[in-house]
Amino acid sequence: MLPKALWKKDFKQTKGLFIYLGLVFIFWFPIQALLRIDGALETLREEQARGEDHHLQFLQTSSYFWEQLLSSSSWLLALLLLAVIPGVLIGSERNSETHHVMTGLPFKRQTLFISKFVVGAVGISLLFFFAIGLAYIFVAQSELSFVTEQFSLLEHLWLPWTTMLAIFALGMLMGSLVGEMLSQIVLTLIFLIFPSGFWLLVRQFIEINNIPLGGEQWQAEFVGNVTLPLILLDGNMNGWFIIPAVMTIVFAVVGTYSYASAKDEHNGELLLFKKLNVIFLPGVVVCFALLGGMIAASIAPHSQQEFQVILYWIGAVLLGSGAYFSTRRLLQMNRGRKK
Repeated sequence: MLPKALWKKDFKQTKGLFIYLGLVFIFWFPIQALLRIDGALETLREEQARGEDHHLQFLQTSSYFWEQLLSSSSWLLALLLLAVIPGVLIGSERNSETHHVMTGLPFKRQTLFISKFVVGAVGISLLFFFAIGLAYIFVAQSELSFVTEQFSLLEHLWLPWTTMLAIFALGMLMGSLVGEMLSQIVLTLIFLIFPSGFWLLVRQFIEINNIPLGGEQWQAEFVGNVTLPLILLDGNMNGWFIIPAVMTIVFAVVGTYSYASAKDEHNGELLLFKKLNVIFLPGVVVCFALLGGMIAASIAPHSQQEFQVILYWIGAVLLGSGAYFSTRRLLQMNRGRKK
């Protein structure tokens, strides 16, 4: 059982962000539900005046209303808040040296991490389901109440809910690996779009260099189902339902272990585990090299394949080299600052 003092402290830290997140949910779900009800009823009245009922039959036999309500660019603000909440829970403590005080208390580090995780996950879940419940009540009490027959908790709420928890869990994992708040938030946002972003870079590399590759359809499907923001923004309710839940569990378990194993003397540095430099530095170089190649190759006309390839490798070498020296210097500056 979690100590009451811990979760109260963690909630106090993030209370302001939860208020903002709640406002986003309330604006999008209940208020947008009312607006969509008015729009749908207006369309139905116009159809009725023409003696038609196509839209009515469509609403009665499909879950279109709920899918549209749950998919929107308004998720972008929620995504940002979901990345910032872990930054406040963990990164801000490392920045302010509060982390040293907390680890000096008679609590295991695993308990500290779990307390933060539970506060964040429960807060996000309560706000989400409260807003959805309010929207459902508005719809059920309206002339459009028949669309509630097409509503399914599993089909419509499981995926966005577990996806939000997976995003939050990724942010917590980054907090267990990174030594300060801003880097934690930035890396969380980067890794959220990493699967699709990296796949785009690799696809450009393959196409420009004429490398044969099969299985494009299942590869694109897999990438789309592991890129968490796309699940929310595209309203992909037919994705692999289990993936966000598995991600949440894996991120939480690895994050708990990493948080307990990190050394306090590395607080304020980019990476808390120096062994990760072996992966981080080459990874940054490869990604920027692929990006540089893609940008440079776009200058040449598609009809000039050989010129495209030459420009691709020039851009890859230039941006990859720049990324190598910049990242290496950044890691050295972090070590120097601690000394």
